[in-house]
Amino acid sequence: MENIDKLLNYLKNRSIEAYLCINIENSNRSESFYFSGFTGSLSALIIDSKNKHIITDSRYYEQAIKETEYELIKLDRNKGDLIDLVDKQIKKYKKIGINYSKTSYKVLNGLISRNEKIQFVDVEKIISEIRSVKSDDEIEKIKKSVEIAQKALIEALNYLKPGITEKQFVARLEYEMKNLGSERPAFIPPIVASGYRSAMPHGRASDKIIEYGELVVIDFGAVYEGYCSDITRTVAVGEISDEAYRIYEIVERAQREALNKMKAGMTGKEIDALARNIIEKAGYGYAFGHSLGHGIGVDGHEAPVLSPRNTEEIRNNVVVTVEPGIYLLGKFGVRIEDDVLLTDRGAVLLSKQDELIII
Repeated sequence: MENIDKLLNYLKNRSIEAYLCINIENSNRSESFYFSGFTGSLSALIIDSKNKHIITDSRYYEQAIKETEYELIKLDRNKGDLIDLVDKQIKKYKKIGINYSKTSYKVLNGLISRNEKIQFVDVEKIISEIRSVKSDDEIEKIKKSVEIAQKALIEALNYLKPGITEKQFVARLEYEMKNLGSERPAFIPPIVASGYRSAMPHGRASDKIIEYGELVVIDFGAVYEGYCSDITRTVAVGEISDEAYRIYEIVERAQREALNKMKAGMTGKEIDALARNIIEKAGYGYAFGHSLGHGIGVDGHEAPVLSPRNTEEIRNNVVVTVEPGIYLLGKFGVRIEDDVLLTDRGAVLLSKQDELIII
């Protein structure tokens, strides 16, 4: 696998003998899946220049054999836990790479204390860099995920009308995504926030009844063969106020500015500023509190981040979201989010931009 080759090359250049990934009841499922294809909730990957091993328990023996090309080491939980078996397998190494941010303090500290002769090296940064640059195959999976999400929204909007609750609509949206081939929602649950609640950037669907004249922020994504999409649409239920129209136009203009000018090689800060400057000049900088976007892939949120704090250059073939928003507390909020492949030549839009949707 290309991903593993990149990882092994990094390890070799730093005299790191092996990579260890520990996933305990989905604590690091995405990294385990990324490097092996394994979708189970319990696993440990041990990768070196000659061997690839996966440890899991009896729930997943057959699944590990079918989903991966790794040599299976069977864990018998009646004789010990995952870390006990990992500990036995790593004794031969002197230097091991592990993602500290995805390994619990208890597990990491336990491994270090039991293996004083082994040097554990944090490889969080390189893992993020490897995962951020997408292969052609990964891009195609994200495109399919986007397609499923967009088709599902079209179907679900037939159900959106005054009188239903936010929870009822989100249930319909999840059903449509599943019906069209999504493995699960990229975010559980998707965000559906109407009226005054739309000013909550991450407002979970509630029992609030959607009313005529309100804006509804819908933030959702599908998952196809392990890869996520992430889209936000702000929908008008009937006639909305002039102020709401004006805010929508500002957000739309800010996103368009970023999409037209962003490209690989720019920093996250520079890309964020393309949209943020439009919103600030319109007088609403105070109401745009989050970053412009983030990477997507196996996780719905991953590196890189398009924010004022990120001064690192964004690499070629990275897929990111572009999601400016304005949130007026007590009134309403507007966010528009699309998925973009960033290249040296500019941004390639993966999701289809929509005008303001009026139900």
